[in-house]
Amino acid sequence: MKIGVKKKAELKKNGVKGALFACSTGLLLVLSACAKEGAAPAQTGASVAISQAGVSAAASPLNLPAERGKRGETAPVIYQTDGVKLRTKDYAEEKFDTNAQLKEMMDYWAKGNMKAVEELAHLSRFEAMSASMKTESGDRSSYYGEVNEKKEPEGKGIMVYSENRYYYGSFQNGRREGKGTWIQFYPSYSRDTATYHSYSGEFKNDLPNGQGQEHYEYNPERMDKNLLYLQNVIGTFQDGFYQGEMYVITLDRNGKTTEWKGSCKSGTWQKEGEADAKRRYPVLHGRLDEDRHIWMTEKENRDFGVREIAWK
Repeated sequence: MKIGVKKKAELKKNGVKGALFACSTGLLLVLSACAKEGAAPAQTGASVAISQAGVSAAASPLNLPAERGKRGETAPVIYQTDGVKLRTKDYAEEKFDTNAQLKEMMDYWAKGNMKAVEELAHLSRFEAMSASMKTESGDRSSYYGEVNEKKEPEGKGIMVYSENRYYYGSFQNGRREGKGTWIQFYPSYSRDTATYHSYSGEFKNDLPNGQGQEHYEYNPERMDKNLLYLQNVIGTFQDGFYQGEMYVITLDRNGKTTEWKGSCKSGTWQKEGEADAKRRYPVLHGRLDEDRHIWMTEKENRDFGVREIAWK
C-alpha cells in the first residue's frame, strides 16, 4: 500500500484543510519510523508502510521512503494476508481429547489466566485439535459450555476453530452474541512477526458488532527497527469492520508507542483532505501531532477490520 506522511504546511500547499479524524485498522499495520512521534519532521514524499498480520517485515520487499531512495521509487505497499496457517500434516499422529481440552482451557480462561491459556494453545495436542477442524469439506468448530433446549451453544462457553483460533464468551442460539474474546495463536514454527491476534468486545450475529478492541503482540527479534507495528485498535466494530471514530496505538522494536486517530465507515477510512499527485488521500492523523497524516489511495482504502472473522 502506498502511504505517505505529510506535515500541515504541505497539506495547505495542496489545498487540504486540517480536518480531524479517527481511524485504525484490523490489519496489522506496519508504519515507517518516519511517522513516529518525536521524530524529525517528515519530508515531502515521506512514507508509511502498512502490512497485514502474518507477514514478516523482514520478508516484505519494501521500497525505501522517497527522501532516501532513488528518484521514481514508490512507497511501501500493503500485503493482503489472512493470518497464520497450521501445518495440518504435522499433527497426523498426535492424540487429543477435544471435550477435555476445551474444558481445561475454559477453566483457565474463566479465571482470567491468559498466560495459561496461551501456553495450552501452543501444546501439540491443542494445535492438533485445532488442525482437525479443517476438513476437505470445509472448516468446522467444536464447542464446550452451556447449551439451550436444542443443544445449541447458549450462555457461556468456549469454541475452537481451525488455524489455532479460539473464542470464549457469550453465545445465543448457537452463535457468538454478547461479550467475548476471539484469539488466533501463532504456532512456534511460524516465521511471522506477530505471535497472536485478538479481538475483545461485543458480538452480534456471530461477528464483532459494537464496542471492542483489536490487539496484536509480536516477537521483537523479528521486528524491523525502521518500522512501527499496529498494537491496539479501539472503537466501534460493525460486522467485523471498523465503524466510526477509532483510536490506534502503534509499537516499534524498542517498545516506543505512537497514537493515531481517524474515522472509518464500513472498513473504509474517511478522507481528511484532497488527493496528492499520486492520488493518495490523508486518512489518519497523530493524536499528539494532528498535522501528521497517513495517506492511501481509494483502492487501498477498504476492508479494514478483523478480517479473519468478518470474511468467514
